[in-house]
Amino acid sequence: MSRILCDHVEFFKMSFEDVVEKHIKHEYYEEMSMKSIVDIRRLQLRGRGAQKAKVHELSPLCTLSGLIPVVADWHTKVKLLEVIWRYFYSPSSQGDHGTLYQLRNKLNRCNVIKTPKNDVNACEDFLEIVTAGLVVAAALATFRQASTNDYPNESVLEGADIIWTLSDEETVWSCIRQVYNFQLQFL
Repeated sequence: MSRILCDHVEFFKMSFEDVVEKHIKHEYYEEMSMKSIVDIRRLQLRGRGAQKAKVHELSPLCTLSGLIPVVADWHTKVKLLEVIWRYFYSPSSQGDHGTLYQLRNKLNRCNVIKTPKNDVNACEDFLEIVTAGLVVAAALATFRQASTNDYPNESVLEGADIIWTLSDEETVWSCIRQVYNFQLQFL
């Protein structure tokens, strides 16, 4: 949530972008980073091999020209989207405000379909947009902001009258507690 807020709400971007982790560090972080480098090299070799195998084809499409290899756990992503769609995406809910299907129609995302594996990119993109939108809307309501360019209403900040006298670390922790309380309220 903190990344979404820093990406979309100006106050959070100015105040917290330097302290928000882009990649969460955990006990296996370094090992997974190393594995990713090996996977990327393998993927690049496979991509080049596939292009070499098609070098005598006639069209750029057949020669795999412009092929951009990516590392992704496609099957896991598809399964996650299928579970989300099973519980939260239904054409019968098109009239219910805030449902995935209603938002799909409202945002004119006709390429978002009932079976995510048939268009994974469209479904994933749509879910990211909806998630970000809901997080931002909840934050604006919680912090009593009229727009993403406003500052939070000071009365909603914990200890707002003394927050500017705190050390940088105490200020950050105070705001982190507020974001945590915000998460509990909406999740």
